[in-house]
Amino acid sequence: MSAEFWNHIAPGHLTHDTIGEWARATADHLFIDIPKKHAVNAAGATINAVHPKGVSGGPVFYIGDFADYDSYSAVKDCHPMLEAIIVERVKEARTLITVQIRAVIKAARSAEILWADCDA
Repeated sequence: MSAEFWNHIAPGHLTHDTIGEWARATADHLFIDIPKKHAVNAAGATINAVHPKGVSGGPVFYIGDFADYDSYSAVKDCHPMLEAIIVERVKEARTLITVQIRAVIKAARSAEILWADCDA
C-alpha cells in the first residue's frame, strides 16, 4: 500500500444532528461533510471523486475564512493551522468525525499532571 495525498475542502461543523445525541453536545469534535460527487476517469468509468478511505489519523487544517472576500487576495498571507485529527468516517451521514487539537492538548496536559503525581 502506498500513501496518497487526499485534499478535501469543506466547512467544519461543531455539532451534527444525525450521528447521535453526543454529536449535538460535544465540544471536542469537528464534523466535516463529505459531499456526494462523482467524476469520470480516463477510461470513461464513473468513480467517487471524494474518496476518504484510509484518512483516519490525518490532519485537518484551518486555512482561513472563505466567506471573507479578502482571504482570496493574491497578497493575503495564508497561515494554515492544525485544527483537528480525523478519527472516523460515518458513511451514512457522509461525515468525517475529527478530534480538535485543543482537546488533544488538554488531554495530554491532564495526563502529564496525572503521571507527574505518580512519580512523587
